[in-house]
Amino acid sequence: LDYWEPGHNNNDPVRNVSWWEAWYYARWAGKALPTEAQWEAAARGTRDHRLYPWGDDEEDAGLLCNYQNSGEVFDGHDHVAPVAAYPGGASPFGAVNMVGNVWEWCNDWHDATAGMRTRDYPWRDPDSTAPQHRPGGKLELASGAHGPIPDPGAVEANPVGPLFGSQRAIRGGAYTSPLAQCRVTSRAGAQPDVHQMNIGFRCVLPVD
Repeated sequence: LDYWEPGHNNNDPVRNVSWWEAWYYARWAGKALPTEAQWEAAARGTRDHRLYPWGDDEEDAGLLCNYQNSGEVFDGHDHVAPVAAYPGGASPFGAVNMVGNVWEWCNDWHDATAGMRTRDYPWRDPDSTAPQHRPGGKLELASGAHGPIPDPGAVEANPVGPLFGSQRAIRGGAYTSPLAQCRVTSRAGAQPDVHQMNIGFRCVLPVD
């Protein structure tokens, strides 16, 4: 790939992979793509409504995450940064680069009308125009016709998104995003077969 130089950016985040490629890799590795709720919990840490993983301070954001300001590069990185380049921007759980750098695929279908909160995730029944709420929980690794199947008996601790959709959720903003799109609540959608240089992923490891 023309943006990868062996030995130069080996520690950069994986990017330019589709949702399907990310999902199949996670499954092969015995892991999973995070739900939006899992992603936001890892980015936010404690439930204190912070704007960014490190808190609410924007003054030193250029030292804490990789984002774009009016098209000007000011953080020392022309494009993506190594995954551990901003230790000061880590979340309370120690997760680094949760915002900025690259958007990250999530397992959920994207619902543009949903206001994401870790324990209360609105979703829409495809056969209804009224907002509804669906119990969340763990995701089975088995694949259905539209991807992984939400466990209908799962607990509230991990709410999941819509059952169907045309786009998969991406979270956190990227090096191409202004700071306002690099918050712990920043979310968007992309076609699951798209390859973009500013979209990557990270996995979660399911535990008993």
